[in-house]
Amino acid sequence: MDKIVLKGLDLTCYQETLKNGLHVFVIPFDKVNGKYATLSTPFNSTVVEFVPKEKTKFRKVHAGIAHFLEHQMFSQINRQNPMQFYSEHSCDCNAFTSKKKTSYVFSGTNFFEEGLNFLLDYVQDPMITEETVAKEKGIITEELKMYQDRPGSVLYDRICLNTFHVLPFRYPIGGRVEDVENTTRDEIMDCYHTFYHPENMFLVVTGNVNPEEIIELVRNNQEQKSFEKMNTSLRIKKYKEPVTVYKEFEKIKMDVSVPKVCIGIKVDISQFSEEEREKISYYLNFAFWVNFGATSDFKEDMMKQGILTRSINYSKERVEDFFFINCVVDTPRYEELLKYFYEKLEHLTISEEELKRMKRVVISDLIFQSDDLYDMNQQVMSDYLQYGRVRDDMLSEIRALNQQEFYQYMRKLNLQHRSVVVIEPLKG
Repeated sequence: MDKIVLKGLDLTCYQETLKNGLHVFVIPFDKVNGKYATLSTPFNSTVVEFVPKEKTKFRKVHAGIAHFLEHQMFSQINRQNPMQFYSEHSCDCNAFTSKKKTSYVFSGTNFFEEGLNFLLDYVQDPMITEETVAKEKGIITEELKMYQDRPGSVLYDRICLNTFHVLPFRYPIGGRVEDVENTTRDEIMDCYHTFYHPENMFLVVTGNVNPEEIIELVRNNQEQKSFEKMNTSLRIKKYKEPVTVYKEFEKIKMDVSVPKVCIGIKVDISQFSEEEREKISYYLNFAFWVNFGATSDFKEDMMKQGILTRSINYSKERVEDFFFINCVVDTPRYEELLKYFYEKLEHLTISEEELKRMKRVVISDLIFQSDDLYDMNQQVMSDYLQYGRVRDDMLSEIRALNQQEFYQYMRKLNLQHRSVVVIEPLKG
């Protein structure tokens, strides 16, 4: 078992890779009573073409299949339903599929050991039949239709579709209705045996636990099971994505009172190293918070002119060799907003004092997060998926950021590749 001291956060991460390949991470918290476990796989909604276990050719599966498989894990007919089991043991459980991973989670204070064994057992031994697959199609279809009635969901799904040409990131997490209807048990099982093999999964446990006891429990659980070794590493299809956006502008009509606008910015970072990309990620966040955030002069000016009705909602995602920036806002005058937004985007600035303030905010957030077993669990998952390791000195990385480097990177970035989606009211 290896120890990773998380510098400046008063935490230690214990990690071990078991004989069957399962990666286990444990962060003990002495001052809390709760315990939280996540069992995850990098299988996500963007994986639609890969080489299945024990096969040699790529197989293309339907979009949304990772989400479909997640649903199937709760259709247990050979054991107690997970929701019922955890409820009876005073624990909470859930599962999530995103564009980064699929995770199965539970939390509680009592019966944690029983719950952890059950988590490993139901995920590693599902009963997926033609009947359970057929039954789930109607449930997922209704879920997709529900999201299609939500302006926020439609806005995000459409900006993804219009920004990317070929990367499967452009598809909704749950796929389309026709994808769900045409999904087969055979392709689901290929996905399961490939991506749910212990070599391609990882467990993160945070809370009031003993690391040695947790890892021993997991080791004993895994030694009672037999898994054929993966003969080759994961092979997922790579795509050559253009730096341009697929569609620059689209207008949709829905039942909204004020037009909703999403500006998607596609930033090519292929020329930068992994270390540089992490710095750029911080600098972009700082630039948008300072120039367009809730306390920015831009926001105040737009509010005074009646162009904005609320603050711009900013987010950023890493998508292969791109940063995908989303700026979402309600505005009755979107053409004017876009004009002023683009003008400001050409001249992103940050003063020494603003940079110091943003660094203090991020460092404070990290220290605050280090007291939260749920946030730290998510941080470990994020680090492992992105870097294959847990970063041990994030505070020093942030403290080293400086204004000169900010402008050096900003000059190298192209923020001209943009897509805009507008949702207008049905009437008017």
